[in-house]
Amino acid sequence: MTHRLICALLALFGACTALPVRAQNDLGPEIVRAATLPPDAGEKIDAAARALDLLTSDDPAVIQRGRNALLAPLRDRRASVAFRTAYGDRLIPTLRELVRAERDLVAINALRIAGEAATSDAAALLAGVTTERRVSVRYAAVAGIGRTFDALAEANPAINADGANRLIDTLAGIVAAETDPDVLDAAVRAVISARRVDRPNFESVRGRSFTVLSKVAAERVQKLGGDAASLRALPALVRAAKAVRDAMIENNPRLRLGDAEMKAGAELAGHLVGYVIRRVQQGQLPPVVPADDAGAAQDKRIRREHAASAASLSESIVALATATAPARYAEQNLADDLRKTTSEGDNAFLRRSLNLMRALSDLGLNTERMIAGK
Repeated sequence: MTHRLICALLALFGACTALPVRAQNDLGPEIVRAATLPPDAGEKIDAAARALDLLTSDDPAVIQRGRNALLAPLRDRRASVAFRTAYGDRLIPTLRELVRAERDLVAINALRIAGEAATSDAAALLAGVTTERRVSVRYAAVAGIGRTFDALAEANPAINADGANRLIDTLAGIVAAETDPDVLDAAVRAVISARRVDRPNFESVRGRSFTVLSKVAAERVQKLGGDAASLRALPALVRAAKAVRDAMIENNPRLRLGDAEMKAGAELAGHLVGYVIRRVQQGQLPPVVPADDAGAAQDKRIRREHAASAASLSESIVALATATAPARYAEQNLADDLRKTTSEGDNAFLRRSLNLMRALSDLGLNTERMIAGK
């Protein structure tokens, strides 16, 4: 993880040596939770928004104080749509300038506030920064989208389903093409947050997010090679598979997946196993040998563990997808073969993985494409 990205994480999660400072504003519950804002709300919002000036300070402690003051009313889960809209309208014009600041710390803190604002304008601001050249700023923008979905799931956001779906489309592009593994992982996490949204008129958000976690992730896996960048991308895509598996075991009848979604999940599983098959066949997951020093052996085991996790999740997904099929797939613990880190274990994996591919073929999926990676 790069130094600049570590700085982004510190800013996003509030790790700072400064002592906490109480937010100084008059935005009490009578304003923050009001369905209709009282006459003096505008004046008090303007006063609270003066904390924006602190975000450009040269002192990180002062920046933290400003950020915390601005976030304080947004952390009230009962903050009303009326308040979020008025507060966002006051903050966003300045935040729009700050997210382009040359100093990463300034841009990152502005994006943190935009993410928790959870308004349509804030969402558009975040989406516009996801293509920033600076990795730390891109990461903060994507994490901000995740915070917006957290607000959608838990609070009263000032954004509608169309706006939320546009954010998912933005995340889909990131999952499909992002080269930095940490930003890719943040995008997958944000999509998983979108899957948690369960409120009237937002049903399409859950379905769209599942499409990203299954179909878009499958397309990304299909394009992975044996290069270092591809190997670094794999853990995020395994995280997507875990979310797919979790969605497939949903107990709430109202939220259960349909047959097409179950099949899409199985397709992701097939592409993951196909990827591991290619890596083994091409010698890109070499076994640990006595001549390896401690560092080389550890690197091989880490790569193996990512591949083993992919195989394990894929087996679970295929077993779930074929649960009602005439020939249900029986899990074989393919991950155990990979974890042996031996040629014998690899050969067993290659041989037994064909059983999983046959089960996918029975579902009407193109397993030759999965194995070939084309």
